[in-house]
Amino acid sequence: PTSTGRTDKDGRFTLSTIQGESGAIVAEHKVIIFVEGEADEGDDASANSKSNTIPDRYNNNSELRKTVPPEGLENAEFRLTSDQ
Repeated sequence: PTSTGRTDKDGRFTLSTIQGESGAIVAEHKVIIFVEGEADEGDDASANSKSNTIPDRYNNNSELRKTVPPEGLENAEFRLTSDQ
């Protein structure tokens, strides 16, 4: 199952599954981060590549992974860096 979340102005977020349940399932997850309205999987990323503010390694070709253990996670922090 897929989980999604939105950040607030301070970068905090809460996840919920697409079924409306709170959190994420116990498993290793690929994490994709994007700015709403910019290219994401399924879009023509090459057409939007110049305007994409999040490096590709965090969205379309994400290298980020996070494992959710049976006891859950209180916090999940992702430090993004840019080559610019």
